[in-house]
Amino acid sequence: MVSASAPTVDVDVVRLYCGDEHPDGPGARSTEVAVAGAGTYPATLRTVARGSFAVGELPDDTELDAFTVDLWLWPTTPAHGRRQGLLACPDLFTLLLDADGALVLEAAGGEIRLERGPAERRWSHVVAAHDPAAGTIGLWLRTAGWPPREDATSGTVAAGAPVRATSVLIAATELDAAAPQPTGVGVFNGKLESPRLWADARTPDTLDAAAPLAAWELGAADSDAAVAFFHLPSRPATGHAYTGAANHPDLEPAHYAACHFHDDDLEDCGWTPTVRLDLPGDLPSGVYGARLRAGELEDIVPFFVLPPAGTATADVAVLFPTVSYGAYANERMQERAFVHEPGVMGMEILPDRGDLLLREHPELGSSLYDTHTDGTGVAFSSFRRPVLNMRPWHRNWQTHAPRAFSADLYVTDWLDREGVDADVLTDHNLHAEGADLLAPYRVLITGCHPEYWTAPMMDALETWLDGGGRLMYLGGNGFYWVTSIDPEREHVVEIRRGVCGIRCWESAAGEMHHTSTGELGGLWRNRGRSPNALVGVGFAAQGFDPDAPGYHQSPGARDPRAAFVFDGIGEDEVIGDFGFSMGGAASDEIDRWDPRYGSPPDALVLATSQGGHSDFVLLVCEDVPVTHLRLGGTTCDDVRADITLMPTAKGGAVFSVGSIGWTAAMAYERYDNNVARMSLNVLRRFLDPAPLELDEDPALQEAS
Repeated sequence: MVSASAPTVDVDVVRLYCGDEHPDGPGARSTEVAVAGAGTYPATLRTVARGSFAVGELPDDTELDAFTVDLWLWPTTPAHGRRQGLLACPDLFTLLLDADGALVLEAAGGEIRLERGPAERRWSHVVAAHDPAAGTIGLWLRTAGWPPREDATSGTVAAGAPVRATSVLIAATELDAAAPQPTGVGVFNGKLESPRLWADARTPDTLDAAAPLAAWELGAADSDAAVAFFHLPSRPATGHAYTGAANHPDLEPAHYAACHFHDDDLEDCGWTPTVRLDLPGDLPSGVYGARLRAGELEDIVPFFVLPPAGTATADVAVLFPTVSYGAYANERMQERAFVHEPGVMGMEILPDRGDLLLREHPELGSSLYDTHTDGTGVAFSSFRRPVLNMRPWHRNWQTHAPRAFSADLYVTDWLDREGVDADVLTDHNLHAEGADLLAPYRVLITGCHPEYWTAPMMDALETWLDGGGRLMYLGGNGFYWVTSIDPEREHVVEIRRGVCGIRCWESAAGEMHHTSTGELGGLWRNRGRSPNALVGVGFAAQGFDPDAPGYHQSPGARDPRAAFVFDGIGEDEVIGDFGFSMGGAASDEIDRWDPRYGSPPDALVLATSQGGHSDFVLLVCEDVPVTHLRLGGTTCDDVRADITLMPTAKGGAVFSVGSIGWTAAMAYERYDNNVARMSLNVLRRFLDPAPLELDEDPALQEAS
């Protein structure tokens, strides 16, 4: 799907090896691939409509003139400078918040207003009614909590003809009839709960004297009427009855009857395809891109080609962390004021071209690191939109270097240069296929930042390691956040931040369970599955300083079992005191070996960056039960990256480097350095089927 202001676009396919365009880098490398469908196509500039809403169905053959509606609402931006719909039924009524926050009912050609509308972030109950026999409309508002508030107003209207209705629009004033997909106009910011409709005129005191014609439960409970949700509102959300006595919707469904709508939610741009490309059946597994060109402009939309299902074409596989790419998709943190404040970062903020484009196009949506326009956290991210920071040439605004997808291409570039055949896998395939996907491979290599992992992915990796698999974890801050992929929409990634861990927003009280799976969100460590236990190291610190260090060899480097790791590397040689990411291999976000959090005691600690970091690099908050001054790299020994070698079952092993900056150092001097040498040493030995003999030797371990 292409959006372009140019009249035509040239489309073809390239295989991507490296995207780094920096003159000091290894050089951008790609090769053209012949595919059916490549050519020149008409282009058009597309639009993106966003904002979540819902549609509640009515019983068949519903005809209304008199009506009563009620609902609970918790507005987050009541005076938002525009109209926000609560409930609307075409040609019958519209219940809304006006631009100034007033509560308005439009019906039968008339309008009434409560100028003192609902309070921000407080639950209010609203009732609206039309009595055609009396020629009146009425509006009542009661705000819960202290101090209590009750307001009411009424007006005289002309009698209207009965209206045949099929549905009620929830959280919007109307639908955009010209849009190519269902699009709400006047979308509401905040929570709505339990809207109901009666086919006669009532007052708040007589609501429950008879059953409503329709009732729509927007949260966890079953609904008496069908509801369709659009653009991923957050549900279930805590409602007006929530007390904190139970914090899971299965335990107290009545406490989770609400849905949180946002005017900037976005699931799917809804664009139609510009071109369909037929890939050759014998296309080698690898990273590819659909290359789009119009005059001097160029974009490359990446995709991954796996080997045929159930097969492998190499002994090595590179697992590209696509779930993490989804979490960071269109991340906008560099737009926030706080990162520009002195003392927050030790480096200048340098937006990438994709970052600048995102500033111009807020409609392309945000990442799981951003907040909605109402200040609440973004819990869902979708791939059905342009993802501008997932590009081969992307440079991170914090590190001034490739990061995530663009840095992971260093791995495929390095393998190709070394003549090592490798298949490409993705998180999404691992989530769907489990351990069977990994079974044919002797060695699995991660990307530089595999941070977001689903439960099926964790299970699959553990099973493969238990079967003798050998893992090279060439990154940092991995296996950190509990993540879900929607079972019915694999393009949607979901998280809850919980109340622990390095986070840019925090889950609301009672809202830490995922919509798509029902599981508890937050850190895997808090679910008893720490990265330390899985791969030997876990998140230790993060910071952005141009003087990142390398690693000094630890006593464990002298263990004979690790001799192969240091082949061709001197005994006193510092590992990676260079690199494209802030000048050192131990940079960005770093992991350490720590048995307090599950690191196996028999893991060999081969090298450490301890003592090499500045105070711009700070200990992670989950390790700080009580705040104090000694949390920076110059004073805290826990602020460090460790390189470890960990034995696993049946001759397997895990080699972990503990740093996002490792691959950016590996690419330094076109892979002619000791970081690349160490990585190649480990890869060659892991490919050798001979037993690694890493089982614990008590005497050697004590010496280490």
